[in-house]
Amino acid sequence: MTTSESIIIGVLSGILTSFIIYLAVIVLQKLVLPWYQSLIYKGADISGNWECLGATKTQDAHFTINQKANAISGIATYVSQEAKADYDKTRVFTIKGEIRDRFITFSIQHADRRRLGASVFLLQVVKDGTSLVGARCSYAIDSSKIQATETTLVRTSEEADEPSA
Repeated sequence: MTTSESIIIGVLSGILTSFIIYLAVIVLQKLVLPWYQSLIYKGADISGNWECLGATKTQDAHFTINQKANAISGIATYVSQEAKADYDKTRVFTIKGEIRDRFITFSIQHADRRRLGASVFLLQVVKDGTSLVGARCSYAIDSSKIQATETTLVRTSEEADEPSA
């Protein structure tokens, strides 16, 4: 084998080895660690459907929360009760946050990146785990101001009636 062939084989095997190590790290981070964390997680489970009591006087808010160990993700849907030219009747937001002990922090942002809208929540699990109580700090599109309001989320009735596994 010539020197140039040895160099080419060495470079290609190095690239292949780097790619295999990169894939192994991705599989470990995206599959194995989340599976292990959810296996050993012993805290409150807030996965499911939630309704925001008194989101505002003119709209209803529904949250679908997915939880994997401490990580929270999901979808928040706000439905306006009155038609306004300023914004859509139904607005969808993505949820991203975490739960530590019984305290939950998450942010929501418009799923449509062409639209403005953001809120940050700090809630705690209360009662028997069917209520989340705390505060929301959000951007009000009507007044173009940031405001804070008390917030309560409750599990929807069909979720509360289901036995947990």
